[in-house]
Parts: sequence; structure tokens; C-alpha cells
Amino acid sequence: MEDHLYVVIWKGETIPWRAVSSAIFTERRLAENYIECQKAAGETWTYGIVEGPITSPEAMAEREAAMEAF
Repeated sequence: MEDHLYVVIWKGETIPWRAVSSAIFTERRLAENYIECQKAAGETWTYGIVEGPITSPEAMAEREAAMEAF
């Protein structure tokens, strides 16, 4: 199983989506908790979570080599 990162993003009425640099987590629930805390503190931004696998150049090279075997 691959490792994943969950990045909290936010936007305002006139501000485009932006990542919160201090809100990058390895578990989705932690990202959700961060958003809950921000809303409890009175923040009114629109929040979202971007999820993606952590991929290193070495892992990508290994996968490409494995695909060439077919």
C-alpha cells in the first residue's frame, strides 16, 4: 500500500484556492480535524482536502522497469 498525503486547501470569496503549508497530514482524519478546529475558531473560508500518493523518483523508475517486462 502506498503512503498518502492529505493537504488542506482553502479559498475566500475573492481569493482562489490555496494550500495551507502547515496543514499537510499523513491521515485524512487529521486533515478533517484541522478544518474542524479552524471553523471552531471562527474562520469562514471554504475548505477542502487534496489527497495524493507519495511517489519518489526511485519508485517511479521501478514501476516503469516492471512495465517494460510486459
